[in-house]
Amino acid sequence: MKPAGPLYNIDCSAKSVSRLHLPHCVIFPDENKDSLAVAHFTGDNVEIIQPLKVTETHVMVDIRDLSCFVLVWIRSKFIPRIDGQVLLFLRTLTHEHKEKILNVHLLPGNVPISEVQLKHHKKSYIETSSQCCLFPDRKYRLCCQQEKCIVQPKTQTFKLNFGPNYHPTFEVFLDVNVEEIGLSIFDKPKKGKEVWHRQRILLTAPSKSVEPPAQTRIPETEFVNTHGDKLIKRALSGMAVADSLKSKNMITREMWTLGILAEVYVEPICSRNVLCLENTVMSLAKIENVQAVEEALQFYVTEMISMAELPMCPGELSDIHKTAEKAAIKVFITMSFNVGDVIYQQELMVKYLL
Repeated sequence: MKPAGPLYNIDCSAKSVSRLHLPHCVIFPDENKDSLAVAHFTGDNVEIIQPLKVTETHVMVDIRDLSCFVLVWIRSKFIPRIDGQVLLFLRTLTHEHKEKILNVHLLPGNVPISEVQLKHHKKSYIETSSQCCLFPDRKYRLCCQQEKCIVQPKTQTFKLNFGPNYHPTFEVFLDVNVEEIGLSIFDKPKKGKEVWHRQRILLTAPSKSVEPPAQTRIPETEFVNTHGDKLIKRALSGMAVADSLKSKNMITREMWTLGILAEVYVEPICSRNVLCLENTVMSLAKIENVQAVEEALQFYVTEMISMAELPMCPGELSDIHKTAEKAAIKVFITMSFNVGDVIYQQELMVKYLL
């Protein structure tokens, strides 16, 4: 049993995935398609899953559990030709060396380019048309159409390499001022068939269509460790600004609430506490409803001052109180966060309005 593809470690919610389409790179006649299967690794156990269908590009299998999966050869000792790829990575040395090195990788076509980039993220990926047909265990030779260049090794046997290490198949040593070269790959050491040729390969402009390798980004945990305190301080200081803007009616209540949410979320995330959605909603409701009580009370006081003209009889004062109270309750209901809890409305009525 030999690997026929990279190892996939699939981790997601239980029963969220029931079928996998794993890419393969084999070019074979129909009668040999039953030589491919999928190995499923769970702990120390290995389960061989027979495919539902094998297309020209993918192997389809039904699955029950998720963990590690890999395509494997299970019957055929002879592996036919495959869709291969030629990947180029440029390594520039110091000007003291006066040369640069082009790494040439011969790989199966179902190896993700991003995986190779992770191993060579300090080098410049040179994008070019890379597709070719290769035979496993056959020797290949690289030819460089450039004077005063050195290619090593002279020949190399192509192996099915699915990682985790992606060492270059060939190295081309060039003068540091060389900006363009041509490359060819032949399938025999001497006067063999040309399997891949590119007349012009520019070494001055690494591909812009390929995303930067993920390894160059700061891991999430490291980012939190480094910047957690700053995030908390910024969130808290931002609320002081938001409160000031809200008091001057320069932002809407919805915008102010977003600031409250940021304040509620940032500190637990940075301290790695698990956020409970129910607790978060209740915390937000408490903040909103306390604010609603204050706004309603302020409205009630303003209404009473504007309508009351002392001296006045108790009956008139009671009527004004009822009118202002009804309006203040409407303000509270409009601004409050309804979670089925009337404690804040009761607080408004008992402590302030009655």
